[in-house]
Amino acid sequence: FWQASMTSLPFKYGQFDAGISSDVLEHLMPEDVPRAISEMSRVVKSHMVHSIASMGGGSMHPAAIKSSQGGHVTLEWWREQFSSAGWNIVRESRGGLYCNLSTLFVLSAIGQYWYNM
Repeated sequence: FWQASMTSLPFKYGQFDAGISSDVLEHLMPEDVPRAISEMSRVVKSHMVHSIASMGGGSMHPAAIKSSQGGHVTLEWWREQFSSAGWNIVRESRGGLYCNLSTLFVLSAIGQYWYNM
């Protein structure tokens, strides 16, 4: 069991083949998301799956309300965060466990292929 900050992960470059987060990223302040994605990109070789709670096409968390984003970021904003960090969105779907409030992003590093899709 490891406990660490998403913005400073204690793992080596490329230590993991794949990574997953479920209802985590939307709890970060929007200004911390690029660094967190950068850190995940550093330790994950080729594939990531993220489930992000999204309401009305965006996500909101009380901790983010004080941010410059006003606590609400759109799905397009998330797409831009992943893309700018070098990830292709292989699949994106809404719905699931939380009454259609989550968006699932399946990502593949640029130049990588996601098998069995």
